[in-house]
Amino acid sequence: KGVETRFAKYIYGMDKNLVERIEDLLAGRENQGNDITLTVDAELSEYIYDNMDAMTGCVVVLNYKTGELLANVGIPTFDPLTLGEEEPVDTSLVDRATMGRYPPGSIMKIVTASAALEEGIDLSYECTGECIIEGQKITCPGGAHGSLTLESAFTKSCNTYFANLSVKIGASRLKKQAEKFGRPVVTFINTAGAYPGVGAEERGQGEAIARNLLEMSDLKVPIIAIIIGEGGSGGALALAVADQVWMLEHSMYAILSPEGFASILWKDGSRASEAAQLMKITAGELLNMGVVDKVIPENGYFSSEIVDMIKQNLITELERLSQLPLDTLLENRYQRFRKY
Repeated sequence: KGVETRFAKYIYGMDKNLVERIEDLLAGRENQGNDITLTVDAELSEYIYDNMDAMTGCVVVLNYKTGELLANVGIPTFDPLTLGEEEPVDTSLVDRATMGRYPPGSIMKIVTASAALEEGIDLSYECTGECIIEGQKITCPGGAHGSLTLESAFTKSCNTYFANLSVKIGASRLKKQAEKFGRPVVTFINTAGAYPGVGAEERGQGEAIARNLLEMSDLKVPIIAIIIGEGGSGGALALAVADQVWMLEHSMYAILSPEGFASILWKDGSRASEAAQLMKITAGELLNMGVVDKVIPENGYFSSEIVDMIKQNLITELERLSQLPLDTLLENRYQRFRKY
């Protein structure tokens, strides 16, 4: 289904309704077709074709700010001489970009790189094959890549390069960049309560939470937040401004820790268990109150099965949310939190 098929009625001037066509007939006006201007760059397409050097595959170039298609080059290309063959030797009749099925690639590396370029962040990096970020090990399957630039990091698809680049950019900025590309946002929350000290506020803790609340509330893409451990205090609340909030069965979600609650209410942190009962911080309690939308069961399941449940639920729910008109998506998100 190409452009001609998609816009055939418009091109041939057959897109008018019955009344308009009768008026043209009575007035003696000839049917006029319409023009369509494509955004495809012929020189860019030719350059890509020449440099693919007969490799099998496709290259698609988009202007991410406008969505314009600048190039869509696939090899092998259409060859009418293969039409009569009972068993064609290639897939020249398949538009590889739109009709092929491929596993998802490193989409976020593109998003991350574009954000880094816009922010003017240092793009040099020394890859040793692995790195530790927030206690989590990130590795490169190909081993150490050595000194990298953005171009060489893309060429080698270096995981540690882009992971460290993401840290430099920051989560809030990355989410705004994902919005530009129309990518949904999924947050996995496991954060203790915010530190209530002067030093934390001097370093901008409160402002960071407030900015995140503001920006996530207006992101023009679907957002799903999943609490996988401790969802404590303002940090968890800021990351859970979403269209859907889910919890693992044994996770917790609260505005502050039970110890902090007990200390404020009774001046006695040892009454944390009593405070937890009053606060209703468990997944089941919060689901019943409508604070969260889904609870992922954990009892009786292996971790791999839990991950698969999360994956399948994400696929289903993101597909549903992506089909909503933007105004409806944002209004539903607004009303979700206003009802409290």
